[in-house]
Amino acid sequence: MDPDEITARAEPVGMVNAGEFACPTGKCARPIGVQFLYDDGFNTPIVDMPLELRDGAGAMLVAELPTTAPISVGARDAVTGTGALRTDLGVALYGEAPYNGAAQALTNPGRDIGATEQEAWELEKTLVAGLFDFEVKMTDKFAPFVLEWEREGFAGAGAEFVNGIGKGLSNWWNSEKEFWGSAWGFLKSSAAAMESYLRRNPDLLLGPIGISNFLSRKLLETWNNNEDEIFEALEKISACFKKLMAGDFDGFMTDLLKLSGLAALGGVIGEFGELIQQSIQDGIEWMNGLIEIVSYTPVLGLIANTMMKVVFMMTPNFWAKLFGEGTGFILPEVLIWAITSIIAALCTTTGVGAAASAGLLGTRAANLARKIRSAIKGSGAVRAVLAFMDDIAKIIKQIGPLGTKLRQAIRFAADDIMDARRRMYRPSSYYKRRLDELARTHPGAHGPQNHGWNVSMKALRERILLKKDPATNKIKNFAPPYSTKFNSAVDQVRAYDYLIENLDKYEEPLANARKTNNDYIVLKFDIVDLWEEKANVRFSGYKRVGSSKNPSGVDSVDFTDGTIATGFKVSHPDDPGQPLTLIYDSSYPKPKE
Repeated sequence: MDPDEITARAEPVGMVNAGEFACPTGKCARPIGVQFLYDDGFNTPIVDMPLELRDGAGAMLVAELPTTAPISVGARDAVTGTGALRTDLGVALYGEAPYNGAAQALTNPGRDIGATEQEAWELEKTLVAGLFDFEVKMTDKFAPFVLEWEREGFAGAGAEFVNGIGKGLSNWWNSEKEFWGSAWGFLKSSAAAMESYLRRNPDLLLGPIGISNFLSRKLLETWNNNEDEIFEALEKISACFKKLMAGDFDGFMTDLLKLSGLAALGGVIGEFGELIQQSIQDGIEWMNGLIEIVSYTPVLGLIANTMMKVVFMMTPNFWAKLFGEGTGFILPEVLIWAITSIIAALCTTTGVGAAASAGLLGTRAANLARKIRSAIKGSGAVRAVLAFMDDIAKIIKQIGPLGTKLRQAIRFAADDIMDARRRMYRPSSYYKRRLDELARTHPGAHGPQNHGWNVSMKALRERILLKKDPATNKIKNFAPPYSTKFNSAVDQVRAYDYLIENLDKYEEPLANARKTNNDYIVLKFDIVDLWEEKANVRFSGYKRVGSSKNPSGVDSVDFTDGTIATGFKVSHPDDPGQPLTLIYDSSYPKPKE
């Protein structure tokens, strides 16, 4: 056939198939897709995220299409090899999109994001209230040991305890207690008392005794009689908890990975090390909930902070009693149990779609947590440890639902999708980055430096007793009557945001600043306006007893009816009709005056 004959036969077929004259084929279609990831160092894909896809004209292509998860491609979270699928996860692909311009994708379609965010906020407040009650209960539980320690120190403590782990505990206590403080307030330094005891009894430092003779066989026989390994692990766990307080996901995961080296020890501790290895290498779904919580709420940091404040009420005489009861030094296991329980909780309700599954990781973590808990047996002081574990476990279990609710509140759009894989990144350390920005607002800004989560309790005391500046460690001319800090980066930024969003309430002080040409202004709001209750979990601080010239000590601060004060450097415009420019300097919690 010649070309004209071919066209004559093809045109009717084309008209039937395409409905267009002189078009012998169907309409052109193309694949489009979007991949959602966090901008963390692990390139964590956001899996099982419901998306709505529309074409360039706004017509619906797919009403709800979830991004791929491990279970979508024949694997389960934390099955060996799942990590190799990372580059293929978090993708939503549609293969029959029309060629009529860029497409759009929207997360969590049809969901009332505002209501979901409020539900997450209510879960957070419930969890924080539980932490407050836990701290109060544990203060009562450990009070007898604290009072005995303040009264008698090491009197009656076994020499085996001091010789076996006393020195290591003393060194760790020195470095960590000054950061975390204690739920009891300003204790006499346990570390200093221990150092003094060792100096008075130098013979106890001669010829180290095999520590396994005094430690729980079931738990600590795998430490290979090496006290250094025990305290190295404690330091690594403390570092993990501090990164949670900072909202630093990358830092937390990096420090957590360091604990995977415990796998070489075998036994229960080795199982923990293996769990950490697999949870990071092949775990993906649980990390989604973790990132949301670390980035957008302070709860994991507050759990860590509250736990450690109670841990430092477990004074050396308490651990000596555990030795005397034959239980041994189980603090590393208690903190390892806490991390394992957090992983298990995040695995229980990780996904937001119907097919979400925690896979093997959640089961493995929960089983290991139970194994550690069940291996701790005894009476007397052991009951206090078990009460600590059981009560904090009830709070830790609540983070799974919170992580899920936060993922359900993710709302952002991917526009101009032209190809099969448009990458979209969600911040993984949102509030940490915001706080870093505030710290650099202007030269001399001192809010995060003087009142941030990383200011130690020792620095707070020295500020009001010795006039020592927490940021520079230099002696100042003035010592304030109290020294306070936020316990998390999230809450410090929240305080700033809340005030900025409510600037219309400060017309009078702003007008006075303009009238008097003030170049600095402090604006305040009541803590209950934002946090409603249980403020003593979110903040820490001391109030000086006595005058600045003759201080006699410090008392812990009660923030229940306190305020948040935020200081601004003021820039006055040349045009009187223009608003003042407020440049952030600091935010800090204040007790009721």
